[in-house]
This record gives sequence, structure tokens and C-alpha cells, in this order.
Amino acid sequence: ICIVDRNQNYVDVNWRAIEMFGYSREEILSMNIRDMLPPVQLAHSEKEFAKLTESGAYEKFSGKVRKKDGSFIDVEVSSSAIVEQGQIVGSRDIIRDVTERRQAEALLRDSERRMRSIVESSPVGMHMYRLEPDGRLVFTGANPAADRILGVDNSVFIGRSIEEAFPPLKDTEIPQRYRDVARSGKSWQTDNIEYQNNIIKGAFEVHAFQTAPDVMVAAFEDITARKLSELALKQ
Repeated sequence: ICIVDRNQNYVDVNWRAIEMFGYSREEILSMNIRDMLPPVQLAHSEKEFAKLTESGAYEKFSGKVRKKDGSFIDVEVSSSAIVEQGQIVGSRDIIRDVTERRQAEALLRDSERRMRSIVESSPVGMHMYRLEPDGRLVFTGANPAADRILGVDNSVFIGRSIEEAFPPLKDTEIPQRYRDVARSGKSWQTDNIEYQNNIIKGAFEVHAFQTAPDVMVAAFEDITARKLSELALKQ
């Protein structure tokens, strides 16, 4: 927590701010907020502080702060005006170090981009699902290979439950198996074979796995030719 006057000079700080910034209490109290901000952030900070001191309205913003060692940390700042005798004399700033969270978010975005690249370029068909709190397993998308293998535009199924999107699966174990995968994280695989007049119409090798809590992917390959060859060999 930091207390600053209308000129953005530090008036008081608590021990956590001292620990966070790396300066001594005396050093901080001899400084101005501008001393800790990167140049690109100065104009934005001035604008936000002006709004606060003019209206007294609660403000919340994020940015970077320079520590004594020269490194920067990501922070979220919640500011409220300090009023004395009807006049705004400064602000009380609650500052949170969110550096680790920002880094984690950046890593997650990078991971998602890499995963999307893999999914989009993979020759294996992929169907994505999200398990809703009410138990519905909702289709959220597919990769280009899934469209090619199945010969359909899978985007028309987005937002539908698995039973609505793919009626032939309704009376099989697959919907419940997928729900279990999304919920527990335990992967599952099977061969899904479709018959017509006792003849193999289509066969798919399916691998279902969790990608995030309550989110899963069903990766599948067309193995119809292989199954027909196996059947011919047996005969």
C-alpha cells in the first residue's frame, strides 16, 4: 500500500511495498511515482491520476514498475482518493505484484498457439469438446483433417451436444467415455466401426484425451481399408 499526494510524491508506504520495490522506506519517501515508471507508461499514468484527483472516482489499472535493481515487475493498482476537508489531497494505492501471473498467462497463450498450430496441420482428425456443469458434452470445433476425413463441414455442429451433433453415437458408450475423459483426465482409445448390411461401412481408430479441466479432444484416423484387409485375411 502506498500513499501519494496530489503531485504523486510518496507520503507513506507499508512494509510490503518496501519489499516489493527493493528500496528502503527513506528512499521511497524521497521519490515520485514517475521515478519508478518506464517512459512509455508515463503519459497513461498521468491521465489516470488526473481522473482520480479530479473526480475522486475509484480507479484500477495495470502496468510495470521499476525496482531498485533496474528490473521491472507487472503490477495491478487499485487507487482511491484521499479527501480532507472536502478536498482531494492524494490517493491510496493498493499495488499487487502480478508478474508471475502475467508470465503464466504468456506461457499459456504460447502453448495454445503451438497447440492450435499442431491441431490445424495434423493429418489426424480432431474433434474438440467441452463438458458443461449440467453434464452436456458440447462440440467446440474440429481441425481441417476432420472435415477431410469425414467429408463434412464440422463447424455446423459447434454448440451442439455430442448426441445432437452425431446421432449415431447416441446409443454407444462413446459419449459417456468422452465425458469421463473430460472430467477425470484419464485417456481412452477404441476402434469405432460402422456397419451397413453386415458390411464394414467405416472404421476409425479413436484416441480421446483431456487438454484442460473439462475439455477434451477426440483424435481419429480412418482405418477402414485396414479393417477390410484384416477381414479379408481372416476369410
